[in-house]
Amino acid sequence: MKKTRVADTRPSTLLVKLGDTAVGTITQLGGFDRNLFAFDAAYLADAQRPTLSLSFLDVEGQPRITEQLTRSKVPPFFSNLLPEGMLREYLVERTGIPSEKEFLLLWMVGRDLPGNVIVEDMEGRPSPPLSEYLGGRLSLTANRRAAPLPRFSLAGVQMKFGAGKHPGNRLSIPARGLGGDWIVKLPSPQYDSLPDNEYSMMMLGKDIGIDVPEFGLATTKRIEGIPEGFANLDANAYYVKRFDRTPKSRIHIEDFNQIFGQFPDQKYGKQSYNAIGKNIFRILGEADYREFVRRLVFSILVGNMDMHLKNWSVVYKDGRTPRLSPAYDLVSTIVYPGIDKALPLSFAGTKDAQQVDEDLLVSFAAKTEAPRNYVLETATETVRSFKDAWSAKAKDLPLRKEWREMISARLATLPIANLGSQETTKKRRRGRPRRGA
Repeated sequence: MKKTRVADTRPSTLLVKLGDTAVGTITQLGGFDRNLFAFDAAYLADAQRPTLSLSFLDVEGQPRITEQLTRSKVPPFFSNLLPEGMLREYLVERTGIPSEKEFLLLWMVGRDLPGNVIVEDMEGRPSPPLSEYLGGRLSLTANRRAAPLPRFSLAGVQMKFGAGKHPGNRLSIPARGLGGDWIVKLPSPQYDSLPDNEYSMMMLGKDIGIDVPEFGLATTKRIEGIPEGFANLDANAYYVKRFDRTPKSRIHIEDFNQIFGQFPDQKYGKQSYNAIGKNIFRILGEADYREFVRRLVFSILVGNMDMHLKNWSVVYKDGRTPRLSPAYDLVSTIVYPGIDKALPLSFAGTKDAQQVDEDLLVSFAAKTEAPRNYVLETATETVRSFKDAWSAKAKDLPLRKEWREMISARLATLPIANLGSQETTKKRRRGRPRRGA
């Protein structure tokens, strides 16, 4: 099959911008082997510069890292902007770019990345309509030019697409070009009724005061433009408003895997909830810290054992000041066979939810360097509110009966679910020594 070489038209340097502000460059050194990110001198000199990532800053907010060199992958902050799992596979299949060649993948989807980051060829050349990396050369393959080509990136492993929402709650997924202001998560071939599950957990979270974006359920038949191979899934899809987009602008965000300077495959285990909480309290303040505790307790109660580092993010509404983003990816994972029942990150030294009680909450407060009453008051309020919401609304949620029974059985055994009860009140009055106090 005849191929047209475009090796001489692919970029060797990508320009990184935050909106219209040039931030730096990513340059390929030695072919496709090494990638160097370097900040722009004018960006560093600007005292009012927008924030790219807390991972590049010291405790006083000044740049401590001005260059990063990585092999094959792009540096961690940018690697986390690329999709994982099924969407990554879909992108690789449609473009022909190997999954490990992240420089080219970033070029391909750089105009519609999460947050306000834009990545484009330094010389202004657009990415090719379709490409295939073979024998060390980038080339076009004629018989694949008509295939739909994604130009957007959404982080995470679940199959999801950017979408637009139209009058009558009609959703449409663009077959080509940029994504929309909404995210549509399609039914999962592996986890049954996953959109219904997420919708239910988000409803419960909203009921107890957790900050969530607008969301809903829609049958796949009501969604236009579902790519071939997914359109035959006759079930509910979950849709959610993007909090990094407004009708007229983009808002910068980053997740805690980016903040800790780690690659996507390090989102489990290497850091802890203690580390997240300590940073939130130190940088974001009391209100966001209490919201963090609220979401963490909620996740333990419903059995959301997938709250890894990429499921916690900050948003920069003014371009510079981080605040905790609205909640997302709230799912009860314990209802699925074969899913790990342990916490994905360590909580005050344990990953066993059955060990999380009042004493451990006090220890957690100490490890995050926050007042214990911030943790105890918020956790107790969350438990009470959740029990009320669960009792009143669980039967009306699109959850299977056996799933509701599993969560109810969990609440009956979790020590943290007893917060605010007479037993825990008496224990506090007795002044029993607490672990880690």
